[in-house]
Amino acid sequence: MRIFRILRLFNKMRALRTIINALLKAIPIVGQAFIIMMLCVFVFAIVGQDLFQDLNPNKFGNFKVSLYTVFEICTLDLWSVTAESVKDPKYGSDDVDPTSAIFFVVLIVACVWILIPVVVAVLVDNFSMSCRAEEEQAIIDEENERMKRLGISKAKAHSPIQPLLESLSKFKNSEDLGNKIQSLFKVLDCDLGGTLSFQEMADGLRKMNFSPAIMITQDDFARMTRYGEMCDEEGCLTPEQVGVILSVACLTCSGKF
Repeated sequence: MRIFRILRLFNKMRALRTIINALLKAIPIVGQAFIIMMLCVFVFAIVGQDLFQDLNPNKFGNFKVSLYTVFEICTLDLWSVTAESVKDPKYGSDDVDPTSAIFFVVLIVACVWILIPVVVAVLVDNFSMSCRAEEEQAIIDEENERMKRLGISKAKAHSPIQPLLESLSKFKNSEDLGNKIQSLFKVLDCDLGGTLSFQEMADGLRKMNFSPAIMITQDDFARMTRYGEMCDEEGCLTPEQVGVILSVACLTCSGKF
């Protein structure tokens, strides 16, 4: 029962809960990439059994042994010893057996150099997207809770950047919204420093062709950045944080959450 007490930490530690939820959401996509890799391993296990079961039955005598051997090769653990053990006797110690050479080179290139990095890349990419979604949902929940405490309904809620949100909310999909926010960031980043300060955002939004003109105050900026929690040490916003803020605001504005 003590282990279940440890699991309660997930509900109390927000950062840990975000990581776990992101990993769970990434499992289906990563699972598909993993299945492709395992199919490739099965193919090499069958080919290896057909080619080398007579030369080394301890490594390729049947499918189960051959599958374990291929997995061992994918870890690059003593793979050269295994390759030497299946060399055709007609080739001397200084010669290369073309059959075994082609088999091991293709196996290592396909599985170790290509498919395993692909699985890791898919995991990292989906983990990053899931973390961002979790962060956006957390901001939405906090904003809804704040509005509830203040007795403000969603219909009555008004953002100082409402004209901008109405323009951005006409997105086709999440990728389209991300591209729009990225283009907006480049326009607002006047000094090309890669971050946005309050003054840059205020000046940039005021100069944009919106009616009425967008005028944000320091308090508005503080609320948008969760009172500085989303800013860097200099009080500025990175492109990623601007994306999170505006994505959440657009979803709230359009009612798509």
